[in-house]
Amino acid sequence: MKRILIVLVLLVSTFSYVSAQQIQGGRYKGFVDLTLKPGNDGVYKKLNSLGFGFTTSHGYQVNKNIFVGAGVGLDFYKLDYFDSALAVPVFANFRANIGQGSVSPFFDLKAGYTAVDISGLYLSPSIGARIGLAKNLGLNVGLGYTAQGYEYYSYRYTTNRAYIHSFNISVGIDF
Repeated sequence: MKRILIVLVLLVSTFSYVSAQQIQGGRYKGFVDLTLKPGNDGVYKKLNSLGFGFTTSHGYQVNKNIFVGAGVGLDFYKLDYFDSALAVPVFANFRANIGQGSVSPFFDLKAGYTAVDISGLYLSPSIGARIGLAKNLGLNVGLGYTAQGYEYYSYRYTTNRAYIHSFNISVGIDF
């Protein structure tokens, strides 16, 4: 219950900050993405984790091609040999659009820290395409990779560090 409350406070504070920025500046941009993350738990040598979640990023569109901002996410992982885990990544976000057509490719990089059950480095580069739906609205489809550090306890009751490595398939919108 405490974790859920912390996550909700983070999300509400992010959206209140977004409203203030939207009023003050004309170059605000926001993203919301849903992601499926099949991968490896970093301990065993097979695909044995499945994650899903969402991220939201907000910041400034520096020019027609460059976005710089920050964001927060909520990921749920089911690890084959361990229990399920909740991750709340907080990250800086850099995005470069290539071209300005109705369909334009992009490169996106999220880097930061993950908290709650999984805690440690968060790194998520991806590539994809933005499909323009309206003047300031687009559909984003991407493929990428995510590494999230975490600690686990082995059967010998020792603390070990590992990284969840996952392949990302994401769909989202920008506004």
